[in-house]
Amino acid sequence: MRNTPLLFCLIAGGLLIGAGSVKAGEITPQAAPSRVVASDDVQWVSIAVSRVGGRIFRSDAKGYENDAKAAAISKCERTTGVSCGNAISVPSDWDISVMKCDDDYFLGGSGQGVSDDVALNKASNAGYESYQCRKVASY
Repeated sequence: MRNTPLLFCLIAGGLLIGAGSVKAGEITPQAAPSRVVASDDVQWVSIAVSRVGGRIFRSDAKGYENDAKAAAISKCERTTGVSCGNAISVPSDWDISVMKCDDDYFLGGSGQGVSDDVALNKASNAGYESYQCRKVASY
């Protein structure tokens, strides 16, 4: 299988979600978090969305993608008490957009300023038209 190493990393990363301490916080549309710009080492941030109520949580910058995603998901799930599997991790100098289409949330990330388009493309692939969606958060 062509993407086997990536799949293995995702599976292995999923097994480590409970390990270590996590730092993350909820974001709101008004929040404008400070960015950590990667230098030689890539720093990762993640956003997770609660499947009930659509609350959005962002991790602190982490040295590893899976650590950032685990922190955001953990904070979301501990705070809301429900599953928060809808998450995205990106390098900390990228943009993330969260689009809400009816009761569904779509996350897009981009290092070229097109995170809205990425999220809307995911919504389109799920059968939504762009007029059915609105941006509810960005980082």
